[in-house]
Amino acid sequence: GEAARLSSIRAADEGFQKATFGLNDASQGTDKTPHFFVLVAGSPVNLRANAKVAPIGSNLTISMDKSTDQSVTWAAFTDTPLTIPIASTLIHVSTSFVTNASLSVGDLLRINIPQGDSLGAAEEIEVVLKW
Repeated sequence: GEAARLSSIRAADEGFQKATFGLNDASQGTDKTPHFFVLVAGSPVNLRANAKVAPIGSNLTISMDKSTDQSVTWAAFTDTPLTIPIASTLIHVSTSFVTNASLSVGDLLRINIPQGDSLGAAEEIEVVLKW
């Protein structure tokens, strides 16, 4: 059941690092969250997201950028956006990162919403990067 599925997810995550982002506002935009600063280097495994209140007007897409120069410049970290489909509150997973994606101590990460819920219903979005 659901408890066993969640237990297996937790076990598979042991020994990894994570960055967690929370969004109350799922409207389209760039730089939607406080910046996460990387303290442990590594390579990305996956990006996960879910909406406590599902999008109802359009799919919600989420992308991530990385800065290596204290937010002077930003570059894409995800290759294609992660999608939360209309009416979904499930956890969605993406492994689509730019070629040779890696994290170094001191890098900064931010979340973008290339496509927001067109009716503005989606709320309380949780985004987690695992590396």
